[in-house]
Amino acid sequence: MTWTAWRRARSVVIAMAVVVIVVGAVLLLTGFHQQIAWSEYLRRPCRGGYPTGHLDYCERVAAKVAGASRYNTALVLVVIALGPLFGVVLGVNAVAQEIERRTVRLAWTQSGSRQKWLTSSFLVNIATLVALFVPLCLVATWWNRAAHYAPRIRLNGFPITGFSILFMSIFVFVLVGAVGMFVRRSGWTFAVGFVVAIACIYAVEYYVRPDLAPTTFVKVGTSSVELGSASGFYGSNGVPPNAWEKSNGMALVGSKSAPSAATMQTLSRKMNNCYASPLGKEKNGDNSCLRKIHIEFFALYVPDSEYWTVQLREGSVYAGVTLLLAGAGFLTVRRMLA
Repeated sequence: MTWTAWRRARSVVIAMAVVVIVVGAVLLLTGFHQQIAWSEYLRRPCRGGYPTGHLDYCERVAAKVAGASRYNTALVLVVIALGPLFGVVLGVNAVAQEIERRTVRLAWTQSGSRQKWLTSSFLVNIATLVALFVPLCLVATWWNRAAHYAPRIRLNGFPITGFSILFMSIFVFVLVGAVGMFVRRSGWTFAVGFVVAIACIYAVEYYVRPDLAPTTFVKVGTSSVELGSASGFYGSNGVPPNAWEKSNGMALVGSKSAPSAATMQTLSRKMNNCYASPLGKEKNGDNSCLRKIHIEFFALYVPDSEYWTVQLREGSVYAGVTLLLAGAGFLTVRRMLA
């Protein structure tokens, strides 16, 4: 039955493999190109800036970096979309399409039990997703670092690093497979499954992930200096480099934690009143108002050291929901009419 499941998905898997190879090749080519451009820009004499005496040269090098990275956003969107898209396609092909064509009758009556049919379909397709996305995840993680696209723990860097795409693809596959048992039509299963999958991924990214790691409180200076480094750019006198800044605001001097929303509103109102006063309109009015009201700026962030903790916890969330959906699928298939 495992061989039968593979033959059903073979043509789709080959097409997906071609897409993954092409996308991986594009990541490698653009990654090497941008790595060379960044290396030239961050070393002497530019060091990620425009020093006196080398202005023209550094402007040309910076333009080269900008040109090499102009398609990064589109490429990232393609890479992220492959996980849910492949999961939906395989989910429809493995379950809904078989039910719609009535080919499950033969599998259920001659080749084994319904549970065995569903188990082989799940295992073959999950193994396919692992084989496709593990290499792509490794290449995308390297590309993010080589292209200086984004710190890996931030919202724009997290989905293309580590194994986030793999977690999403397996979850979406099992989700669409479960949907297909109820909808039983390929087209509708694709549409409904894709919408539900995107909604679930959005919920995990914006409502679950922010709570998967503890935040750190840090005082932020009123001025910062943008510096170039081997990992891109970061601002000094504030959140550490490559960290995920979740929120910021104002607090009383000496605070060790973020104040309540009501307190921040009060402090903000006092600062606005000070800005409107003669003191706030002076040359260094910002600093004068901060000293008068005894206020300092703060930020809450998740350090880069928590990256794998967040990866593992988010992967566990996807795995837990996936197992629940798979269990629901096994209960449903036992009661289905062929």
